Amino acid sequence: MIHIAIPTFQTLTEKNDPFKKYNVFDIHVNSWYHASVRYSSLYALHEKLIENFGFRLDAPDFPPKKLWRALDNKAINERREGLAKYLQGIIQNPDISRHHILERAFLDFQVSSFGSSAEAVTLEVFLSDGRPVNIECYSNDVTNVVLQKFARVIQLDESKMDCFGLFLSRPRNQDKDGSQENIASSSVVFDQLCVRWLKNFEAPYISQQLANKDSEENGSFYKVVVRRTCWDPSTEEPLLDDPGGLKLLYLQALNDVHRGVMKINPDIKDKLQAFQEQGNFRQFMRLCHLQPTYGYEILVPVISDYPRENTKCQLKVGRRQILLEYEDNGFHTQTALKSTRIRVWRVSHRDNQPISSQMLFQIEYLVAKEEFNSIAAEILQDHRTHSPAFKFDDSVQTKVLEKLEATKASSIVSDDLIIKEPSVNYDSNESYESLHKLFKIISHTMPFDNDSFDDITDADL
Repeated sequence: MIHIAIPTFQTLTEKNDPFKKYNVFDIHVNSWYHASVRYSSLYALHEKLIENFGFRLDAPDFPPKKLWRALDNKAINERREGLAKYLQGIIQNPDISRHHILERAFLDFQVSSFGSSAEAVTLEVFLSDGRPVNIECYSNDVTNVVLQKFARVIQLDESKMDCFGLFLSRPRNQDKDGSQENIASSSVVFDQLCVRWLKNFEAPYISQQLANKDSEENGSFYKVVVRRTCWDPSTEEPLLDDPGGLKLLYLQALNDVHRGVMKINPDIKDKLQAFQEQGNFRQFMRLCHLQPTYGYEILVPVISDYPRENTKCQLKVGRRQILLEYEDNGFHTQTALKSTRIRVWRVSHRDNQPISSQMLFQIEYLVAKEEFNSIAAEILQDHRTHSPAFKFDDSVQTKVLEKLEATKASSIVSDDLIIKEPSVNYDSNESYESLHKLFKIISHTMPFDNDSFDDITDADL
């Protein structure tokens, strides 16, 4: 999922002519500052897209040029809103959002806005045990180039790079403003919370510098870490024969055990320790794959309407499902939402809440055969910072909105957003299928129909 916003603009002065001023628009991607861009640069991108896609460029109108008068603040803000609507519109088309023209343009925006020319730098990419791997690269190298150089250093087959990703992270026990989170602090030295998956429209070095620029005052600095991006253990088997892949999986699994993320009984823990002492990392990973608590990424705590309003939950994503963990009448309770049961999902904001403080995640969920219920939960609202991980503009029409509107008569999603989902028990050791990676679907593209839903069988119910 990608959300583009342009909340502000700036008036700057030309370097060579102090009497000539121009405006730049501050582009934010997924609530993070990306670049400050001139209208002319955005117009040039628009012309390239028209030339390449023609009638397939189904997007809101691009704000027109003003030839006969200077722009006042009202006109500039109208242009700012129009540009934001246009950019948010074009990224709804996967063919455009993943095209090299758009990726290259946004990279150029970031590099140009950052100001410095391309230079050789050393970027620290941290492994799961806290050890840095120094990558010699250029400041404007895109994410895939940096990941490729990282793969060569650790002897990871480049054909398996897609199983891993680079993330911006911060210490789990620190808030974005440097304050301590109201959760139990881990005794493990390296306990990082992934806050952004770095994509190929940006340079990791610049993205880290921009993030840390805002963090210098509070002392909470962001690191670039490598994490697996395949949250289905069945897809990890080929990686066990790759030296670099096995190393990355092993270090992350070991870190999960030490932090208590992967809960295991003492007998399993002893067996894992024996494999560790023997240096038998392949068997270590295969035993991990058999554990129902393996393979989850823990995100920021959230507020949910399930099972009741304002329930504080721990959010986990992995093994083709979303887990919500919360206290219910004094008991630790867990609810699983399986990807195979999700037909449609939508991310939006409540109309009565500020866009920066609250967002809504809605899904059409299969409870039993031919029985759909709606779940509407604010599961992506960070209850500490009130800063959502992803943002979407309700004014943008998507296939999801059309789907939900067309099926409103069947109470797929009710107007009052009441949750009707009962508890469902799942067998954590059921056989694996080859399905889309849930987290990648949720974080990389616009939320439309679940393609894997068409393959659902009675065994999935």
